[in-house]
Amino acid sequence: MDATDGYGQTALMRAAHRGRLEAVEYLLGQGAALDRSAKFGLSALTLAVIQRHPRVARTLVRAGADTSLRGTGAPGFADKTAADLAEEAGDRRLAEFIRSAGD
Repeated sequence: MDATDGYGQTALMRAAHRGRLEAVEYLLGQGAALDRSAKFGLSALTLAVIQRHPRVARTLVRAGADTSLRGTGAPGFADKTAADLAEEAGDRRLAEFIRSAGD
């Protein structure tokens, strides 16, 4: 379940990236690792935020995703958390939700 593709993405990351909420919920229910990082340090949560899938992002946060993880080198994502990226995208409500979960 946590096998990775050529970009280091797991099935959970791919589902989050594509906004597939039902698949994300299924994979979480099966015990998929929440906080694995793919290429450039991007997590399932970060990928959901980047692709503007707030329902998926909220589901991942509620499931316990680490909100403090930061990107590690991708231009535009380096040293930024999911909350930082949500705010940059103009989704302040999602950014606040993510930050409040980290408190």
